[in-house]
Amino acid sequence: MDKPIVHAIFYGYKNKFLKESVLSLINNASNNINLKITVYDQNPLIRDEFFNSIKDCTYIHVYWDYIVSPMSHINSGLGLQESDYTLISYGRFEMKQDWDIPLIKITEDSNSVVSGQNQTFLRQRNLFYIERGFGSTTDFSISNYIDKDFMFAKSSLINRLRLPDYLKHEGVNELMSLSYFTSGINIYSAPTGFYKVLGPDTIESTYTTFSKSHGYNEFIRLAKTGKNKHINILNRKKTINEFENFHKISFEPLRELPFPIDDVEYKPHEMPFDDVDQKKFMTKVNYIA
Repeated sequence: MDKPIVHAIFYGYKNKFLKESVLSLINNASNNINLKITVYDQNPLIRDEFFNSIKDCTYIHVYWDYIVSPMSHINSGLGLQESDYTLISYGRFEMKQDWDIPLIKITEDSNSVVSGQNQTFLRQRNLFYIERGFGSTTDFSISNYIDKDFMFAKSSLINRLRLPDYLKHEGVNELMSLSYFTSGINIYSAPTGFYKVLGPDTIESTYTTFSKSHGYNEFIRLAKTGKNKHINILNRKKTINEFENFHKISFEPLRELPFPIDDVEYKPHEMPFDDVDQKKFMTKVNYIA
């Protein structure tokens, strides 16, 4: 019997832990799988030498000031490899030995996804945002919450639902949670300590040239009406009200952000500008490993 193929897609924004995270996934995988890696590295440095030395690893450098949604890069990676399972990681985690065995066991029914770790509690932070709280747990459990930083599921499931590339950061977890939940997907979280967090979310902690709030009001519209300009989740297997009841929250008090939040979208690789565009006169930066 052939081993299942796991395609791990990494995305990192100025992430100094990306190399360590990729090696951790490879070195701690069991012998039960064939592992293929795709790395999207949004960074001033081009680190192709290191990643191209890894077996079955595809390295794609993204210029640090490229304003396309990180979700767009990940969606592009979904079609690069034929696989049975897909893992999505923002590249700041150290995995434990044989991490793949329990993940495959839980998701082999094709209707389940494991995302994030810890128990999840949702609450309203203010008029505009929902925030997530954490609690310890010793086993995989239903969370009904997607954490975009770490996801694992059958490739057919993730390819069908994909990631919302009309958002760039804020609202992604909540919108995906609603979309997966109303589609009848079982969303599990891993037990506390399933992986070690190596560093902060660099999109949160560093300057970005793209708006972190880009598209956020599309999440608010979806949460309050069941549809936005991109998707309609009405008349699915489960309802928004069931999601609210599970998490003991209400979307009704939420308001759209009242100020301009969206980037002016453009595709720099399709614009001539004397072949300079988003590269800012830089062609390549070498580094000392």
